[in-house]
Amino acid sequence: MLTPHIPADAQLSEEQFESRMDNYLPIEFRHFIEENFYGPIGEQAKLEYVKKDPDFYKNPARHIALFTDHSIVHVRDVAVQVLEVVKKVNGQLIPFREKDELEFLRACCLHLTYLHDIGMSDFSPFGRFMHPEFAAQYVFSPVFDTWVDFLWEKNSGNMSWMLSRLFKGKWEEERLKLLLREVLALSVAHSKSKVPIEIVANPLALRERMLNVLSKPLPLLYAEQKVQRLQKKLEKKPDSEKSQKWKEEIALWENKKKTHVQHRETTNSDFSNRYSNEQQEAYQWLTWEEEPFRRFIIHTQDAIRCLRTADALRQRGTVLRTSAGYEIFIDGKTANAIYALRNETDEELYLLETRKSVNAGEANLASSEIDACGNLRVSFHLGAFSEEKITRKAARNAAAVIDDIQADTIQSFLRNHRLDANIFSPPKIAFKDIQILVEGTDDNPNFAAWVCEALNKKNPENAFRVQESFSLQTYDLEEVQRYLDGETLTDYLQANPEFRQVILNELRKSGFEFAPEKSIPGEADIRLIHLANGAQLIKGGSTSGFVYFPIAEGLRVFPLGGYESRMASAWVPLGNTGVIRGSIRNAHVFAETATSLICVPKSIYLKHWYHPLTSKDLAKMWWKGEDA
Repeated sequence: MLTPHIPADAQLSEEQFESRMDNYLPIEFRHFIEENFYGPIGEQAKLEYVKKDPDFYKNPARHIALFTDHSIVHVRDVAVQVLEVVKKVNGQLIPFREKDELEFLRACCLHLTYLHDIGMSDFSPFGRFMHPEFAAQYVFSPVFDTWVDFLWEKNSGNMSWMLSRLFKGKWEEERLKLLLREVLALSVAHSKSKVPIEIVANPLALRERMLNVLSKPLPLLYAEQKVQRLQKKLEKKPDSEKSQKWKEEIALWENKKKTHVQHRETTNSDFSNRYSNEQQEAYQWLTWEEEPFRRFIIHTQDAIRCLRTADALRQRGTVLRTSAGYEIFIDGKTANAIYALRNETDEELYLLETRKSVNAGEANLASSEIDACGNLRVSFHLGAFSEEKITRKAARNAAAVIDDIQADTIQSFLRNHRLDANIFSPPKIAFKDIQILVEGTDDNPNFAAWVCEALNKKNPENAFRVQESFSLQTYDLEEVQRYLDGETLTDYLQANPEFRQVILNELRKSGFEFAPEKSIPGEADIRLIHLANGAQLIKGGSTSGFVYFPIAEGLRVFPLGGYESRMASAWVPLGNTGVIRGSIRNAHVFAETATSLICVPKSIYLKHWYHPLTSKDLAKMWWKGEDA
């Protein structure tokens, strides 16, 4: 099980990684892509090359050598993350899939994952800017022909079987292989700037965008997009000091567009030659209204959604590195990002400071996770800096990176309900109900509030989603993950309303007095968790972060210090003494049978549940004499 605080590659051995991928993506294809695209990215970013590149000295923060990792480690991390994302969002943020369709969705996600950043191997500004389109066009190139045949024959994740079954009688095998290319080219949509979610959610608009991406040469697309971006800048700020410069650049790129037309360089023959009429035939399935094809369209859209989410949730924070392996971390004095530039032999080390806000926000990010409730939960390493002005700056940087992440995660789950109608049951969690939970930091109780304030100012349209939350950073990772994977008590009680009175009655026996007509205090942040037989609930010596209420017997407590073990009683809290005194756990707790527990976070317990009894309280509960 992945935790939000440990990167994917740190938890899986080579063998474990291969075994997770093998069912969905052949090892031969993975190694080809890694060796020919992601591997060279890391090589070109090494210090020995960077020193000789004059563009690096002009603006290091914008040089691809200092971009966050896009090497083999990156693609493997996203590949593991995308499988976790599919598991978490299935039925929650996307319609529920049964086994066969779920396997197809996973395979589709992993095929797109391995292709999505291959264009980053071109370190030029053109290569960086056009890398999404490069990947889309690459799968239609002649050099990819062998791999299309190979992937079709391998049928990993039942990709070929699913396409053959769906389009049986419509197309021959060669046309089905062309359909496979069309699906793989959808990797371009991992980029929210190139394919906004409104286009992903609209099949006809998605078809139009894909035809545009694939039918033109990359240099022409580059010129067209440069003109479009510059025109948007000019429309937004017509009186800017840079307006004249923008106009001159527009004229320059317009001339380059004309040059392509004059030289008849307006068609991507690798794409057009595969169809009799690509404008009519390519992606025609995106226009079909019949139920099975609409279902297939939704599969491909949701694969894009999951890829974008997994890419945004890639490893950051303490493990954040560039493609060359340069560490990136936050400076406690300036709140800027620091890059540790090392040469290949580790004989040279240079600490480079940059002021780019998103980079600094990323360097401070401890975790980002879609939790079991479908919310985006984020945490940060530092909340206290050299002075308040710098801390406020760090909060703005944190808000910048959260806004970037939510644009690829939360916003990716905007759906076309007309398309979904009568095809799937709607996801459990509505788009409008997804929240952004900003965890507090242990070193500054105000930091989370300042981040929320900055985020609401930056993106007021999403202010209704933003909430402060309690910190989980210092707690045992297994306990944290178990909590995040649990079902909220609110959701459970909505489905099982009779259980509310059971909880109230049982807790009242231990001195907890909650008014039965009201909600249980903090219940939205309380989880119902399940423990397998033999699993360890609490590790002695770990940080006390949660209080547990077993709803049945089956747990054995092993106190530290040589005391005898004992069976835990139902509804008697476990872990509360460590939480109250702010100390480490003083016992190990194991499950001797499978059981379920109510898990209350430390801050919720101390705020709402911790009410020590007085002697009068005890007398009222226990004493039955004349003076009671």
